[in-house]
Amino acid sequence: MRRIIAVGAMVSALVPAVPAHASSLVFAEEFTGGLAKWTRQTGCGWGNGVELQCYTASGKNAAVKNGVLTISALKQRYQNRAYTSARLASKFTLTTGDVKVRARMSRAQRGAWPAIWTLGQPEAQWPKYGEIDLMENGLDGVWTPQYHVHTSTSGAGGSYRGLDATKWHIYEARYRTGKVMFLVDGKTYATKTYKVPAGSQSDIILNVAVGGAAGKPASAWKTSTLQVDYVRVYR
Repeated sequence: MRRIIAVGAMVSALVPAVPAHASSLVFAEEFTGGLAKWTRQTGCGWGNGVELQCYTASGKNAAVKNGVLTISALKQRYQNRAYTSARLASKFTLTTGDVKVRARMSRAQRGAWPAIWTLGQPEAQWPKYGEIDLMENGLDGVWTPQYHVHTSTSGAGGSYRGLDATKWHIYEARYRTGKVMFLVDGKTYATKTYKVPAGSQSDIILNVAVGGAAGKPASAWKTSTLQVDYVRVYR
């Protein structure tokens, strides 16, 4: 999920192809129950203090029903803020491997910033341990899903052009040492260099931010949702 401060030089050249999909399933969230595999991260002032939402533990902001997780950003007063939402971090930690997330979003809404990403830990030392954005939408108010990588030496990405984000799609990142391949529904879009310290561990993050890099919401802004059918990690 892109931050306010740009990091490093953009990397545009493709690197060698990433090997085919890993075959061993090491983490699976099918959302058939609660959210025991996730930590609800809460509080206000995220995104270097410029995002407008407070993340809460409320079921109004994150709930599971009929095998689908729905994260809802709402226009709702909370702790002197005008918006609430949810941010979930997996208790599972990823080193290398393949992350696949089947998801869809509500219609375009300026100011909404839904994202599916991995974040290197400890977060306080970002971007040393890296960040992989499988999908983030709404950047600069443009409703086109994008992918990015962030490390201490690079911040490269691009768009999934022509993709209807309101439809179900499988967003995928195949991460091997030194590179990440981005795919949607099995179609390869790009491969980017990704150099972080060996053994770096990352959480998987699902959230909908408001404002920040997504721009100021219109006065008619009410809600924006990110729905997730499953999260699977292969190694």
